[in-house]
Amino acid sequence: MEFPESGKWVDAARVEVLPAADARTHTVQARVYLPEGLKDVIPGMFARAHFVVGKARKLLVPGQAVLRRGEVTAVYVADGNGGFRLRQVRLGEPLAGGVQEVLAGLAAGEKVALDPVKAGIQAKQAITK
Repeated sequence: MEFPESGKWVDAARVEVLPAADARTHTVQARVYLPEGLKDVIPGMFARAHFVVGKARKLLVPGQAVLRRGEVTAVYVADGNGGFRLRQVRLGEPLAGGVQEVLAGLAAGEKVALDPVKAGIQAKQAITK
């Protein structure tokens, strides 16, 4: 379960799919039970349920590595010479644990800077030398 208001993610204690389906909309109802003693969650809070229907390998980066400036979404990638280069990426949805799915612009195994501001300053200084 995701609680967007607080950014909190919680694994369900149990999920019960109700045995009736709506023939018109092709939907079923599910009841999600949360763990006991959950803090910062109160009745009436908005929540989103995410169901795993399959598994796929995804390329993930830490959320703090992503730089957003206007319409540009990018990460600083290590260039192999001790510096960083800005590379535009296309992101998927944010996932639990503060990680972000990368759909395009980055390859598996490439190293990204965790502090994009510091990497940007370093890259700019390398250009002006």
